[in-house]
Amino acid sequence: MRVSWLLLLAAAGLAADAESVRIALQSRTSAEVAPLAPAPLLRLVLTEKRPAGAAFAGELSPRARFASCRLFGKDALLAFDAPEGTEALGLLYASGGKGAQRGRAVPTAEGFTVRFDAVPCAGGLVNLVLAYRGRDLAEATLAPAEHRRGRGFLGGTVREVLLVDGDGDGRYDGAADRWVALRGDRAAALPPLALAGMMLLAEPQVPFEEDGRAFAVAAVAADGSACVLSLDAPRVPAARVIERRHAEIRAEHFARFRREEAALAAERGLDRARPRVASPAAWPLRTLAEAKEEARRARKPLLVHFFTEANAYCWLAEYCTYPDREVDALLRGCVLASIDSDKDTGKSYQALGLKALPAVVPFTAAGERITFDLGVRGADGKITELKGEQAITGWHRPQEFALNLRRALGR
Repeated sequence: MRVSWLLLLAAAGLAADAESVRIALQSRTSAEVAPLAPAPLLRLVLTEKRPAGAAFAGELSPRARFASCRLFGKDALLAFDAPEGTEALGLLYASGGKGAQRGRAVPTAEGFTVRFDAVPCAGGLVNLVLAYRGRDLAEATLAPAEHRRGRGFLGGTVREVLLVDGDGDGRYDGAADRWVALRGDRAAALPPLALAGMMLLAEPQVPFEEDGRAFAVAAVAADGSACVLSLDAPRVPAARVIERRHAEIRAEHFARFRREEAALAAERGLDRARPRVASPAAWPLRTLAEAKEEARRARKPLLVHFFTEANAYCWLAEYCTYPDREVDALLRGCVLASIDSDKDTGKSYQALGLKALPAVVPFTAAGERITFDLGVRGADGKITELKGEQAITGWHRPQEFALNLRRALGR
């Protein structure tokens, strides 16, 4: 997609009946393009040894740490310090910056994080996050703070277009760069978007429109000053985009769950001694009709897992409940399917009358819903019996999920 602006329209290659609009894009920082909050681009390796060229940081305390990276096409140096009296905030020095920057501290289960927003570095602006475990600096992550934002009318409505420099090279036309086009009402209502929740430049936006067309970036100027947004027949299937997004979001959540596993187990009463399987049963993305047909052919009961990208408990079920050995053995006797309720054009989540996520809905091999008694653990630790339920809704600890699954399957 590395094309000059004079070639943008020619490079778009739009069909004769496609709609398109040229959108001028302006530079904005992360704070100015809400709901955008990009995931960390780089995990920095912190060292105690002061590198050559770090004189810009001046005199530092013995607790100082240093990192180097390639950013905006340049070599960048960073110095983090937490001298006595400033530990709750920390100090950041960056090559190309102007003295020490103070961060914003936020408590976490393991300690606290410190955010530095819109810091000048290597000729651009960056956001940095320091993660402390107790009093020790454990991790530093970095992402570009400058993005491109514009507005255009397409498909009968105004769209807010955001571009993110996903690879940190100072350009907006690379394979790792991201984009999203939102209606004004959606932009105001959406939770923060991470990089994994956005589209790559070569991908159409999902879900597709009701007529089967999809929004896509047909062409973009390298400096991010303008783009061509199109509404056309998609060149990439929605399933491929969803699978890529889910793989990235799953990896992000699982990394967080691993870091917080001890605190999570204590808070949720998880038994960490319960056996787990190394390769849990897969929940392939299918439509409800496809899943029912597969169950009919296999002559097995069907379990459909409804979820959304933004619901952390959906990913927690994948991380700590489904890999449980007892749960996995039950799952392998069924046909499994997963449906992202936000991107399901068939609206099967709504049609089934579901009210909470995650939700696992059991069906017979003939495609009929199964009614069973659901055991739900309350805040007091006691199990409440809900009669005549047709879905295991909400997140459940492995032993309770296994109990409910046995009831649903009559085992």
